[in-house]
Amino acid sequence: GIGGIGLFLWGMWLITEGLRQAAGSSLDRILTSWTSSRLKGLLAGTLLTAAVQSSSVVTMAIIGFANAGLMTFQRAVWMMFGSNPGTTGTAWIVALVGFKFQIDALALPIIGLGALWRVLGRTERGKSMGEAISGLGLLLLGIEVLSTGFSSLGDEVQLGQEYGVLV
Repeated sequence: GIGGIGLFLWGMWLITEGLRQAAGSSLDRILTSWTSSRLKGLLAGTLLTAAVQSSSVVTMAIIGFANAGLMTFQRAVWMMFGSNPGTTGTAWIVALVGFKFQIDALALPIIGLGALWRVLGRTERGKSMGEAISGLGLLLLGIEVLSTGFSSLGDEVQLGQEYGVLV
């Protein structure tokens, strides 16, 4: 439980800081361009969520960017609105293609790749990118730990049973 939350939050921090340091002003320009209107922000949130297959990852990245001052609150809200249809887009991809790619299965290889990139990077920008990649892996691992930890909770909690209500 608490370990999953820790992994999730640490991963979010690493992604935000790594991208901020690696991209610098270019990340600011990209985020400003992608969210220059409400419609663009909505579409950016939708497309990113469909690509990453996790509205949690996108939402946490958006919160991190807003917290780091890379995005205004208003622009962040429209991207988060877009993450909802993006989640539905993932379901449509699964329905059309017939399988779902389990991105969380790549968490440990992503962490390893990012750590190698961080250690072996020749420039500060490259090292920061490795940090962001490791952060993504930690965030995905945190989500997996949380979902595994709470999956058995549904069997233990019986809502309404003592009153004869079927849930």
